[in-house]
Amino acid sequence: MPGAAVRAGVVDAALPIPALAEALNGPVSARPRDPGPSLWPDDAVPPVVGDPDADDWTQLLDRVRLLAGLDMGGYKPDTLWRRVQRRLQTLHLPHLRAYLAYGDRHPQEWHVLQHLFLVSYSVFFRDRAVFQVVWAALRERVRALPASAPIRLWVPGCARGEEAYTFAIMLVELLGEAEAAARVSIWGTDLNAEALAQARSGRYRRSALREVEAPLVERHFDAFDGEFQVRPALQACCRFEQRNVFDPVEPAAFDMVSCRNVLIYLKPEWQARLLLQLHRALRPDGLLLVAPVESVETDGVRLFTALDRDHRLYRRRERGHSPTPME
Repeated sequence: MPGAAVRAGVVDAALPIPALAEALNGPVSARPRDPGPSLWPDDAVPPVVGDPDADDWTQLLDRVRLLAGLDMGGYKPDTLWRRVQRRLQTLHLPHLRAYLAYGDRHPQEWHVLQHLFLVSYSVFFRDRAVFQVVWAALRERVRALPASAPIRLWVPGCARGEEAYTFAIMLVELLGEAEAAARVSIWGTDLNAEALAQARSGRYRRSALREVEAPLVERHFDAFDGEFQVRPALQACCRFEQRNVFDPVEPAAFDMVSCRNVLIYLKPEWQARLLLQLHRALRPDGLLLVAPVESVETDGVRLFTALDRDHRLYRRRERGHSPTPME
């Protein structure tokens, strides 16, 4: 595990024990502050000081796009800049231009930055109150379908797969293992290859299951050496693919899309583009779930109607429908 962390480029230093002790005992202000790409929520990031030079910022995004294969042009620059700030602190670099020079000497750095940009954090049944509402709506959706009709869900930005498997748990509970295996297809997509590898493995630490009720854990997971493996019935329902959320998808393909904590990172014009993409992907009256801090009330108001506004659950409406004041 330590070797894997070093190879991934997310450790602050790999030192002999005497040097490590010296580094840990050094001045607090000189210590690296970055514990890794998935451990710092945005509200815990040190505040941004100043703005990057526009030309330097363009060069940075170009390097990440060309050398790491990640186009961040549609993402809010302030969010990305906070993460670059963390990296500057870790490397003790004074400004972005020095970081560009560092990256040119160490090309692997652009892959490290890619990890920082692609925060892959989730847990099973994250926001339990949300999933109580979703479970009822999904049950209603399933009951309205013909008995043998396929049930398809899409989880863009699926990270390590916890949310995709959460939906698999709900549908196996609703249908039983045999029927779920025959009807359910849950597609998890993300740009983070390492996160997707864990999703495919289906193995998680206890902390990822902290929101899951004990009977569900017993029915859907096997315990191994302090970790938990999702059972084959869940894995049979899910497939994971490295894919950009803006890549074309089959129209009217999904009964539900759960796109949480993706819109919040995008510029307004890209939010509108994504909402149109999700609308096209959903079947008539299909369900859309976004994060509690997100909303479709502006660009998406003619595309979706709220089923539960407090928990950000929406239903697809036909294009061209004009909402009434009550909606």
